[in-house]
Amino acid sequence: MKDETLQDIFLREKNASTNQVKKFLATSAFLQLNGKNRLSTADISKALREANQTKLGNPSEYLNQNVKKGHCEKDGSKEFFVTSHGF
Repeated sequence: MKDETLQDIFLREKNASTNQVKKFLATSAFLQLNGKNRLSTADISKALREANQTKLGNPSEYLNQNVKKGHCEKDGSKEFFVTSHGF
């Protein structure tokens, strides 16, 4: 059995291990809760890679889907944050 990281546990608790849109949101929330105020899609991809998670197919599309649901909000052209509805 592999050593679980806090991010592994967080993804599992959010039921976000397989759904790509949820995985994007849960990873974003995890990073924001751990002190990163503004995020980029590259931050999400990097965090998943460093946690030995499968990569996302299209992070920009998953961000847009979370923005449409009100879970994330874009802050300029490259950065975003998770809203209170995203937690």
